[in-house]
Amino acid sequence: MRRLAPAAFLLALAASCGAPAGRSRRLDVAAAASLRDVLERAAPAFRAAHPDVELAFSFEASSTLARQVREGASYAVFLSADAAVLDLVGDREVPGTRRVFLANRLALLGPADARGLSPATADPLRSVICGPEVPAGKAWRAWLGQGGGPDPARLQIAQNPRAALALFEAGTVDFAYVYATDARAARRPHAVWTPPDAPEVTYVAAALRSPADAPARAFLEWLASREFRDAALAEGFLEASPR
Repeated sequence: MRRLAPAAFLLALAASCGAPAGRSRRLDVAAAASLRDVLERAAPAFRAAHPDVELAFSFEASSTLARQVREGASYAVFLSADAAVLDLVGDREVPGTRRVFLANRLALLGPADARGLSPATADPLRSVICGPEVPAGKAWRAWLGQGGGPDPARLQIAQNPRAALALFEAGTVDFAYVYATDARAARRPHAVWTPPDAPEVTYVAAALRSPADAPARAFLEWLASREFRDAALAEGFLEASPR
């Protein structure tokens, strides 16, 4: 039987015992709830290109995720639907890693047979909106506050846009103030109205561990890739304007 030289034997023993160089590295990503569909559908491409990275998502309202980060959650990357919410994580954000990577639009969902759908015609008692701290709720409330519709205080509250969509799908409400991508994902027959003068909502990403490790940097680079942007555009997102 051929004998291994001492150095070769030690290398083989380290490999057989699962040395750190051969282990997959977990990448925990905190992502706005409205990104769930596009990330889950596009993620296999990232995993194929980075088989040594174990990618794990946590989807919630950006404001909820920011609070979790401040309380010590070990996310490596944060994808927020509002730059102001990302600001709340303070020195947990790795300087120089922030980037705007997608945009979205506001949309009001209503019954398929709704005539002249708009906030002015949507029954507030049968409507749902996200809370004021949630980016979708914040953006919609800013628009409604200009006199474009009902007082948000009269509407039901959802914890994030996908929760609002779920209430619409279940028939609990007939009108939901969400994003255009949420409206696109709706299975219940519906009509959609989009404010013609509402600003785009922009998504920002940043690493949260300093210094940013290789998997986090690779993921942020992938968000800027043509491959990911094409997948996002197919889901109804918009390319973010340069900032």
